[in-house]
Amino acid sequence: MKYRQFSLIFTGLVILFLLTGCSPWIVTDQGSTDQWITINSGNSIGQTFVAEFSGLQAVHLLLKPQVPGTGILTMHLRSDPSSLTDLATVKISLPEINSQRSYRFDFPQITQSNNQYYYAFLNIDGEGSVDVGSGPADVYQNGAAYQNHEPVEAQLTFSLEYDREALFVEIVRQLAQWLMICLVSILLFTIPGWALMSLVWRSWKELSGFEKLPLSIGVSLAFYILFVLVTYLIGLQLGRWYSWIPVIIGLIVIVWRNRHNFSINKSIGDSPRDGAKEKDNKHSFWPDLGLIIILGLIFLARFWAMRGLDQPMWNDSLHHTEITQLILDHQGLFSSWLPYAAYKTFSMHYGFPLGAALLAWITRVSSGQAVLYFGQVLCIFAPLALYPLTVRLTHGNRIAGVVAVLAAGLLSSMPAYYINWGRYAQLAGQVILPVAMWMVWEVVDSTSGEQASSGWLELPWAKIIITGGIIAGMVLCEFRMIFVIATFVIALAIGQLIKYIRVNSRLWLREVWSLGLVGFTSIVLFLPWGLRLRHSNLINLSDFNSQINSIINLVRLDYITWQNIRFYVPIGLIFLGVSGLIWAIIKRDWAVASLGLWVAGMAVLYSLTLLHIPWVQYVQSFAVLISLYIPMGLFVGYLVSNLTEWLSKWKPGNAVVFSAVIVFGLAGALSQRNISHPDSYAFVTRPDSLAMSWINAQTPENSRFLIEGIHENWVTNVIGTDAGWWIPLLANRENTIPPQYALANETPVDQGYSLGVVNLQATLEEKGVTSQDGIKLLCDYGITHVYIGQKQGAVGNPSKPLFTPAELATNGVFRLVYHIDRVYIYSVENACSQ
Repeated sequence: MKYRQFSLIFTGLVILFLLTGCSPWIVTDQGSTDQWITINSGNSIGQTFVAEFSGLQAVHLLLKPQVPGTGILTMHLRSDPSSLTDLATVKISLPEINSQRSYRFDFPQITQSNNQYYYAFLNIDGEGSVDVGSGPADVYQNGAAYQNHEPVEAQLTFSLEYDREALFVEIVRQLAQWLMICLVSILLFTIPGWALMSLVWRSWKELSGFEKLPLSIGVSLAFYILFVLVTYLIGLQLGRWYSWIPVIIGLIVIVWRNRHNFSINKSIGDSPRDGAKEKDNKHSFWPDLGLIIILGLIFLARFWAMRGLDQPMWNDSLHHTEITQLILDHQGLFSSWLPYAAYKTFSMHYGFPLGAALLAWITRVSSGQAVLYFGQVLCIFAPLALYPLTVRLTHGNRIAGVVAVLAAGLLSSMPAYYINWGRYAQLAGQVILPVAMWMVWEVVDSTSGEQASSGWLELPWAKIIITGGIIAGMVLCEFRMIFVIATFVIALAIGQLIKYIRVNSRLWLREVWSLGLVGFTSIVLFLPWGLRLRHSNLINLSDFNSQINSIINLVRLDYITWQNIRFYVPIGLIFLGVSGLIWAIIKRDWAVASLGLWVAGMAVLYSLTLLHIPWVQYVQSFAVLISLYIPMGLFVGYLVSNLTEWLSKWKPGNAVVFSAVIVFGLAGALSQRNISHPDSYAFVTRPDSLAMSWINAQTPENSRFLIEGIHENWVTNVIGTDAGWWIPLLANRENTIPPQYALANETPVDQGYSLGVVNLQATLEEKGVTSQDGIKLLCDYGITHVYIGQKQGAVGNPSKPLFTPAELATNGVFRLVYHIDRVYIYSVENACSQ
């Protein structure tokens, strides 16, 4: 009956789509209007744009009559501004334009228009003129307005219309592609961990499939990180075999260990526990179905948010993409950042870029696409990772696990919002973190449980070693995770002390001893990479030379961030989470209550800079706030577990809970579908991608580009502020600002290179690029070209850019060699010969 109901619902949705299938789908790409541009028989007005879907069949433009006439207004659609071939033409007589409104220029649909770049322009044959609405230049990022086929600083007011059937077919195809990426990722990051856990974890068979899945993902990710490190240390670079060998071996292990389950002679009635299994399956049907639906909604929301992005967004994404490309280039780990940056050491965490490279090796996508895909896959894995931990904390309540996944995945803005920041290193660590916490609890229970031995050396060594390895892999995803897990272990130890203080303190000492061994194991496994930090500035940056008053001011400014907690976690989720914590304290459930102490411990870490404790300054309040979805999800799941125990006594109670989960899930997915903000956070737009291809084809290999940039955080740190920052990776040419990870932490090939980068930026900010001192500096640094991206130095920089097209155009040293949309490339000529 259940399946029939769902099939009826699905059929109804299909019928609804068919009934509305004839109506077009109209998307307002640029709706702002602050001025009007007049078109007559002597000029043309145009706009470049990127179509979001397949089935493009009309362009809507805001027009109003200006001078009456009998002329004909023609819209031409071309592939780009340099093309002379019309893909379509549409004519409207000027008398038809009799009022201010949006006018439709329709043409035969272009089936494969999805994500394609186009140029549409208007001209008039005959008498009369028309005004065309336009908005500011920065309100649309994938094109620009044109007058007489030359770009201008404006955007026309326009909408695009798509055939609904073609659009639907394209969306289904896109969903199939995304689903394939997810399935490949699941196989890649599940099989090795599943095989390993089935070999060494005694209680593995007692877990449900949905508990095993996220545990396997966390173990697999950590295993790959350590596996690649070991092979690198012994001089092996396996390339794409890093992806295949663990999967192949894992499949062999899984099939071998389950070979008896495939016996054709085994009947269902052979097992004496069949009745119990049937009862358990019946009891878990609704929670399992709910989890599948919630995961499906998370999948749709995450991948929909990345549509149309040419490259991953914000500062961190450049570093991740460059490291991913270097791993692909070197067939494994590496030491030198060349040819993309002039640095000879690599000591940063590499877990996330390695995962992106593993995905790229199998799917053959580019490094940028791999970072985008893997980042969104991890955004699905991260809330799922809460499921086994929540089920464990609630003593097997699966609906509590579903609610925790719902809260973290669809009701919290984090980690979904990470797509805007490229905060993927911390996200990779957070995928492993709940798994590591689950394992730490397992070690504690195995040490002090009823079956535990009383000998100090008779401990669950397999669990201790595996847990230590998981923690080491997690830290190699993001170094600050060592503080996160250490704070959790301390909070757990305090919670266990409260539990045992009046019962058996000896058991507590055994647990602390086991936890110490876990920590020792993780340090030993991390040490081979940790020794590389001797060549990194990370250790130097952990030294405090500031006066105590300065440090106090830094701490005060950092904690002001907590005023914005509702941006990171919705107020309703905070209320429910705090209620769950209070309820755990009332019930004296010290395991759950210790999580509250863990959150408090993470929150105070940054203040320990006052005591000059090294590295704690990396655990800023921002890093804690964006990870609060983890404890809040656990607390909400715990609270709901107690509620479901009460509702289970009511016959329709399970149906009510299931319905509520689905309703909240749908609402959350709808609210997150547009959570990405490329207008604010994207560096690389379609016009920039086109410019990168031009640079690669039309400029000498020894070209060096001056790019837009700004100082950030401290005076020795410089970042790019538009797509020019991506030139080495996308166009194979040198620029003036290296990746932030390299500049801040690594050793340059030439000793004074990093200082030169900072001095160049500081001097140009002070003197100006077009000044005599500025031009001399360009000569001294070997600058051959200047790049201004589509965002024109405005990404993360609301103040005045380093230079503007207007400034460069008035100086004869700079010759314009490329100008499409809002992208400018200047050649620096005759500057050094004067």
